[in-house]
Amino acid sequence: MDEIKELVLKHEREISQLTAIQQVLVQQTEKTTETLTALKDAITEIKVSIEEQRKELKIAIEIRDKVDSINQNLLVEKNNQKQTNQKIFEKIENLEKEIEELKNRMEEISENTTFARWLDGGFKTLSKKTAVLILMALGLMILGAFLGVDLHHFIRRN
Repeated sequence: MDEIKELVLKHEREISQLTAIQQVLVQQTEKTTETLTALKDAITEIKVSIEEQRKELKIAIEIRDKVDSINQNLLVEKNNQKQTNQKIFEKIENLEKEIEELKNRMEEISENTTFARWLDGGFKTLSKKTAVLILMALGLMILGAFLGVDLHHFIRRN
């Protein structure tokens, strides 16, 4: 009977050791479950974060593409503006040349007008016969110049 008591005590010790081991295993399982739950939550947060970063990256790429497009448009517009400016400067230069030519022509017309006024004023003061004679002499001189007649030589002869 002692043997049975010892055997029972031995089994009770083994049972209590197994119970202790079982409790340790339960605690470890609970901690492992908590750790796995925390890992699951962390992985979920990482997935959400990655998805948000993916969206932000997609938006950043779209913005970059838009900026590149705007940059290209600005370069094209800049080149167009350069060409337009060059055309405007060429037109301005041409207009300046034309204005210079018009100024020269105006000076010629002004000189001719001054001469015509002088003649007109001079003819008004002269008698009509004298004016006709002067005009006829001028006409003959011009006609002689066109015909190549040397009026100076012709007048000395007569």
